[in-house]
Amino acid sequence: MLYNRRLKGSLVVEEIRSQVLQGNPLGDSTLRQVPVYLPPGYHKRSRKFPVIYVLAGLFGSPEGWLDFRAFSENVFQLADRLIAEGLPPFVLVCPDGFTRYGGSQYLNSTGTGRYMDHIIQELVPMIDQSYSVDARREARALVGRSSGGFGALRLAMAHPDLFAHALSGSGDLYFRASCIGEIAQIPSLLKAAGGLEAFLAALPGLRRLDAQAATLLNVIALSSCYSPDPESPHGFRLPVDPESGELRPEVLDLWAAQDPAERLGEDGEALRSLQTLYVEAGNRDEYHADLGARVFAHRCTQAGIPVIHQEYDGGHSGGGWRYEVMFRLLAERFAGL
Repeated sequence: MLYNRRLKGSLVVEEIRSQVLQGNPLGDSTLRQVPVYLPPGYHKRSRKFPVIYVLAGLFGSPEGWLDFRAFSENVFQLADRLIAEGLPPFVLVCPDGFTRYGGSQYLNSTGTGRYMDHIIQELVPMIDQSYSVDARREARALVGRSSGGFGALRLAMAHPDLFAHALSGSGDLYFRASCIGEIAQIPSLLKAAGGLEAFLAALPGLRRLDAQAATLLNVIALSSCYSPDPESPHGFRLPVDPESGELRPEVLDLWAAQDPAERLGEDGEALRSLQTLYVEAGNRDEYHADLGARVFAHRCTQAGIPVIHQEYDGGHSGGGWRYEVMFRLLAERFAGL
């Protein structure tokens, strides 16, 4: 399916029938929609283009990437403008990691499915084979904000053979501090919702995600990714007791095991091999992503891992304009390929 609305380049929406996601525990569709942006002149050139994989945040979907709004730019319009202004051309690919709970964190989890494997084993090979892209790791980057920033780091840490650049904007990091505020709200939110069973039963018919429902669903989604439990009635364990309100240290340890800020010991060499490791956040981030980015960057520096860390004036929401900063940095890194 081809889109050209207000673009000098072109936009194709690929549909991939995933074998990897068959039988996923949430029963989510294996048909994945993947928008692919091709720069102007793509079909007239024999060259291979660098490719940037842009990962959506929690509750983000392919339909969201395709949203055309007045007086603002989506990532495709942004890339289109930057290339028209002289930035060296590149291809954008937006993986589909959406689940019933709003997202997969781009991980393999018995609670959601093998979304990392879907990207690595199915999507990247398909893009390499179907499009005129440079298949060297030096020409392949991961970029994302919020949960997408988390995914960019985790994918690069797990597969440095495929990706040489990982850029995280307001990414989920240092969970022990950044997630506690939301976790602490879960008992009261579940009580107001009539319990976990009632909330999950009502989820398919939900037409408006207010702040309370979003907080609750956020922690449920993360629990299905970080602390799956096939023995549990719902396939995951919450990091807090819904009745007593006590934190569950053993579940928080499972969350920490997925936290990039806690994985430098086992994944440090992978990070050290990257040509670009970049983390940023607004200094008024409502989810404390600024703290997470600061801790991650500090720990990288202490471990001798080169990292670029930026903090800007702003919060968690409304930070889409920061993609321009990251795309420009990558254009510098792609120069000379």
